[in-house]
Amino acid sequence: MAALAAHLDAHRFAVKLTNEDCGCGTRTRRGADNPVLSDMIRCRRRSEDGGRLWLFDSAWGPIAEADRLEDAVVWVKGRLTPRDVAERQS
Repeated sequence: MAALAAHLDAHRFAVKLTNEDCGCGTRTRRGADNPVLSDMIRCRRRSEDGGRLWLFDSAWGPIAEADRLEDAVVWVKGRLTPRDVAERQS
């Protein structure tokens, strides 16, 4: 989770590592003033993939295998970047 947090921080996401009752994770949001666009990303074993570690969103939807940090960053950027910002960048 610390490696994912570092990757997201490099992409200017606000991240906070947590250790909640549902497991460790990173609370991630786009920009310090935008609490609406946020998600809790957690790591746990995925039984459908032979018990390998995966990253999941706050609704326990699978994001990517835990060792595929670049894929997770792409998912987070797609999920947490406001449409108006994405349109200005293209």
